[in-house]
Amino acid sequence: TFGWGADNSLTGLIECRDATLFMNRDPYTINGVISLNEDNLTARNLDIKTKKLETRLTGKYFYRKKTYYGTLLIDGLEIIKQENMQQGPSFLNNFSGEADLTLKNMKLYGLSTRTTTAKAVLDQGNLSLSRMTITSDSGTLNGDFTYNRNGGTSFDLSGSFSNADMARAIEAFTNEKPIIEGSIDIDGHLWGTNQSINGTINLTARKGRIVRYGLLSKIFGALNVYKFFKTGESVLTQEGFPYNYITGTFNLADSTARFEDLYIDSNSLQFSAVGDYSFRTKQIDALLGVQPLETFDKTISIIPLIGWVLTGPEGRLLVISMKVKGDIDDPLVIPAPIDTVSKPVAGTLLRILKLPVDLLTEPQKLIIPPGMTSPEQKGRKHEEKRPEP
Repeated sequence: TFGWGADNSLTGLIECRDATLFMNRDPYTINGVISLNEDNLTARNLDIKTKKLETRLTGKYFYRKKTYYGTLLIDGLEIIKQENMQQGPSFLNNFSGEADLTLKNMKLYGLSTRTTTAKAVLDQGNLSLSRMTITSDSGTLNGDFTYNRNGGTSFDLSGSFSNADMARAIEAFTNEKPIIEGSIDIDGHLWGTNQSINGTINLTARKGRIVRYGLLSKIFGALNVYKFFKTGESVLTQEGFPYNYITGTFNLADSTARFEDLYIDSNSLQFSAVGDYSFRTKQIDALLGVQPLETFDKTISIIPLIGWVLTGPEGRLLVISMKVKGDIDDPLVIPAPIDTVSKPVAGTLLRILKLPVDLLTEPQKLIIPPGMTSPEQKGRKHEEKRPEP
């Protein structure tokens, strides 16, 4: 039925069987029954298909308020990364509503997911997703997320992923090229806003490369200057620095990450690190322990100029301590002599490298082979045998 007057109205039933409508020259195929009332339309299992999307609706849409209540299933949604990450989809500003949302086979900034479920509330461009669960081939993410039309976000998310592509994840959620590549296992809990991130993350990365040169080139430069590599060559190539695995726990407060057990293992070096990194300013302030895995022809004992350097009986360098501070791409890397490093921090660096903490207090026990006597010990024995005048 049709009605004209102060308020035009349309009531009745419409049954669609492969009905095709065109919007902006794109065809939409519709199947299902729509019930029309004076101020709303009601749909039950209404299917709408395009070339890329399949949508199913069950609920009510109120014309005048442009508000929908019901369920919404979308298969094949792709959310593309925008140049201006602060600007969301403009069409969200035109609608409001509440829905039990299910997204299948969604691509989020290039990352594939299986299923996403959430309670969605949309109010003129402000979107809230509560009780959200995202599943993918790598793992699951749970929590709440809100987005406002001005570009601000807030979240409370927990998740666990294994064998994820680290480079793709970094590229998807940042505006920078990946600084590291490899397969990653990660679990943690993050909360806050896009301006202030808090939480804890545990990660293990395997068989990859560190491709950002600033920090690594400074460290390798210091090692090569003092000829710590027998070959005089570093393993930092144009393709980056290959590693076997990386482990660490990061505690975040106001977008600054504190790490006390960061460990990097490679075929030529081992790294341990304790310190802080600010995601907001890209500033790092850390103490680094480096253990080259080469064997030296000449035993080095302690070289204060370089920092903390100890060797074993076979001439293998045990650890070099360094201070790293400044911009992550161009930091200042300087020696950190052992007497400038607190014992708890130095002990932590050793434990990460799986070296005995006795290096702090009695290094001579570890660098002098059994059965041999150090010059210092010989001096003490000579004094003990000297007759009194």
